[in-house]
Amino acid sequence: MFLSLWRDECGAIYSTELLLVTSVVIAGLASGLTSFRDAVNSEFTDIAAAVQELNQSYLYGGIRSPRARTAGSDFVDRDDGGGQAMVCVQVYE
Repeated sequence: MFLSLWRDECGAIYSTELLLVTSVVIAGLASGLTSFRDAVNSEFTDIAAAVQELNQSYLYGGIRSPRARTAGSDFVDRDDGGGQAMVCVQVYE
């Protein structure tokens, strides 16, 4: 019985094929996940650059009538080179 089991090679081909397929799948997953990681980092970099370029400046003028008036105001969003915007607010009539 032991000798017949020792000479039996029916499962040898299947295990070799399974080992080869598993190795190819693992190598493909590793390279695919690396490409996915790089693509996600690239998109986050693009989003960060877009948010950094937002300009929040505004301006509205005052209104005058014979009996009343309102003052205008503006805000200029200036870049100071340090990554944070410099605040400049003016109120005028």
